Amino acid sequence: MLFVRFNASSDIMDLLEKGKQICAFFFLIFLTFLIVVHISFIPTDYSFDKDIPLSIYGYAWNIRNQPVEYLYVFNATTGELIYESVGDKDSCSVEFQYAYLLENNIMIHNHPNGIPILSYNDINCFNHYKVKEMWVVTDSMIVSYNEERKTERRCWKNAKMY
Repeated sequence: MLFVRFNASSDIMDLLEKGKQICAFFFLIFLTFLIVVHISFIPTDYSFDKDIPLSIYGYAWNIRNQPVEYLYVFNATTGELIYESVGDKDSCSVEFQYAYLLENNIMIHNHPNGIPILSYNDINCFNHYKVKEMWVVTDSMIVSYNEERKTERRCWKNAKMY
């Protein structure tokens, strides 16, 4: 009797172990599904904004995969380049005497690490200097943040999404 009880207990343990493996398998499938659905909801706009001069997109295209940060400030009305700076792989800055140029203008800079999100310093700069629109440029997309606090993602047509 004790032997039968041991086997029944062993069978139940085996069943429970197989159940855990099956649950883990389905959990991974579910997690993969969530990631795919999340990525598919990223808005993609291949036409880009008609109000922004094409020259700004040209600068963005040229810095999209550079190994160091580049920063450009454009007049929001004319699209004219009014300030430029080159930093290192982690940051780029505007010299204090030129910080006034950021107000109500468009600032673009790249993130060489490829992470298309605004950093804490980016948001602080945006708020402090009253930037009209700030872009983060990577090899796969442009992420913009505007004065209405709206974030928008625009993917390059030939982007490799990771």
